[in-house]
Amino acid sequence: MRRWPIALLLALAAAPAFAAGCVPGTWRIAAPLPVARTEVAAASDGTALYLAGGMARDRATDLLTLYRYDPTTDTWKGFAVLDQPVNHAGLAVIETTLYIIGGYEGPRNAPSARLRAYDLATGTVTERSPMPTPRGALAVAILDGKLHALGGTTDRSVATHEIYDPATDRWSEAAPMRVPRNHLAAGNLDGRLYAFGGRDGETFLLDAAEVYDPVANAWSDIAPLPTGRSGIGAAAVSVRIVVFGGEVGGPDSHTFGDAEAYDPLNGSWTSLPPMPTPRHGLGVAAIGNEIFVVSGGPQPGLTVSDVTEVLCAG
Repeated sequence: MRRWPIALLLALAAAPAFAAGCVPGTWRIAAPLPVARTEVAAASDGTALYLAGGMARDRATDLLTLYRYDPTTDTWKGFAVLDQPVNHAGLAVIETTLYIIGGYEGPRNAPSARLRAYDLATGTVTERSPMPTPRGALAVAILDGKLHALGGTTDRSVATHEIYDPATDRWSEAAPMRVPRNHLAAGNLDGRLYAFGGRDGETFLLDAAEVYDPVANAWSDIAPLPTGRSGIGAAAVSVRIVVFGGEVGGPDSHTFGDAEAYDPLNGSWTSLPPMPTPRHGLGVAAIGNEIFVVSGGPQPGLTVSDVTEVLCAG
C-alpha cells in the first residue's frame, strides 16, 4: 500500500469547516460536538451532517438530542429530541427524511427493531415498520433509495441483511453477508454495497471485506481490510470508500487511527494519513470531498470525546 508522508500532509489548523478548496490527504479540525459521546451514528444529506445517539459514563449526559452540523458556519445545533436513548444505531438520510435504525435501547441496553423517521422539512417524527431482526452494532447503507441494514448482534453476531423500502414502509430479506459480524462499517459505491471489518465471538480484528451485487442478490469476497479492526466507520468519496478508526480489547488493548481507502476499480487499498485522534464508536459521513469523523472513544471501552476532524479525501 502507498504510505503518505504524515508530516507534509497533516494539517490541523482550525478553519471554516467547509473550505473552498481542500487539499487531498490533509486533515483539519472543525467545531466540536456540543456533548461528548461514543457509539454514535452519523449521516449526511450532502449539505449538512446529522448525529444521533451514543453512550457516556455520566448518567446526566444528554444523549437524547439530535444534532445538525452546518459546514458553512462551522456550527453544531440540536434540532430534535429522541423519546428514549439509543446507542450503536444506524443513521441514514433519504431525500428529506432522517432514519434512525435499530441500536441498543435503555434501560436494559436491549437490541432494538425500531425505525424512527424524522422529516427534516416539517420536523415531525413517525414510527415506521420495525426491522424484522432487532439488533445493535449494525451497519446501514443506502442503495437505490432503500435502507440496507447489515449484521450486528441479537444475542450473537449475525450476517443478517434486511432492506427497507420507504415507498411501501416494508422490509424484505436479502442475501446475508458471508461473514457474521458486528461493529462493522458499510458503504455504497456505483450501485453496490460494501461491508468491512468488525468483530465476532472470537476476535475484534476481522479483516473480512465483501461486496453485494443487488442484481444477483449475492455477496462476494474482495481484498481484505489491511488493518483488521472493529468499532469503525466508513464513507465514500469519489471512486473510493474510506474506513476509519476502531478498537481492540485484550492484552494489546488500543484504539486505531487508521484511514484506509478501497478502490473498487482495481480492487486495491491505499493507506491515507491517520486520524489525528485515534478512536472507536465514531460517526463518519461525507459532504462533498470532505469526510467528517465525529465523537467516539479515544481509548477502548466506554470513553468519550467531542472531536470533529475532517479529511479532504477528494
